[in-house]
Amino acid sequence: MTISEDTKCKIIKHIEKMIKDKLQKYEPETKYSPFINALIRDKKRVDAYSFIHSLQTSLGMSVYEQVSKIIVESKGNICNTQWKSPEKIAKSRLEKIDEIITEIGNGDRKSNRKKEQKEILDIPNTNLITKTKKKDGQTVDVYINDRGQESYFDIKTVKPNKSGFLAHKRLILTWIARANKPIKSAIVFPYNPYHPEKYCRVGFTQLGKDDVFIGKEYWDMIGGKGCYEQVVDAFDNAGTAQWKKIKEKLDSL
Repeated sequence: MTISEDTKCKIIKHIEKMIKDKLQKYEPETKYSPFINALIRDKKRVDAYSFIHSLQTSLGMSVYEQVSKIIVESKGNICNTQWKSPEKIAKSRLEKIDEIITEIGNGDRKSNRKKEQKEILDIPNTNLITKTKKKDGQTVDVYINDRGQESYFDIKTVKPNKSGFLAHKRLILTWIARANKPIKSAIVFPYNPYHPEKYCRVGFTQLGKDDVFIGKEYWDMIGGKGCYEQVVDAFDNAGTAQWKKIKEKLDSL
């Protein structure tokens, strides 16, 4: 078995805790939605959608990262969530990343991780600066250290817009510059919304094959072959155990 029953039970308990917290604390952010209410003339369904959307958001904010951590640590490796990569970064490396992103966005070059990584790391790591922008590329959703091999992963919504892919590309190249060495850095889509077809979305080709892991390839990479199916089954177990309470909540809205 890819992950042990004990590990799977920890995953189930974490998911159930998230559900229980959501059921207890959920309050709609707003109650006035004149346009959607004018189109969908069933307030209970609109309110139910709001709750489900909130639940989906919680998966991205507090579940996928923690489930990753449970799995990675069960394999004896180091895993930190919301990990801070080195703060300072060479100004000239940022300029090189800007150049790469612009050329990819204009269609003047194709993503090539090995080439991009070499271009960035060939630049001396001097004239270090601290970026002050809020989204400065320092925070890593899931950091893994497997016997010295470091991986930086950012877990993203599965349907970003076209410009979002370039922002993702910039992020993972910035991590390389900060690490000052070759690393595995990628964005992660926790599942493929187009399954059983291949993932396909406008702008997706701006990422290279080493820039993104989707669904099964991510979970099997961190947990071993078959891990994805076990994670899905863990969610199913948690959903089955909590369904009565979830349904009661939906009916009460």
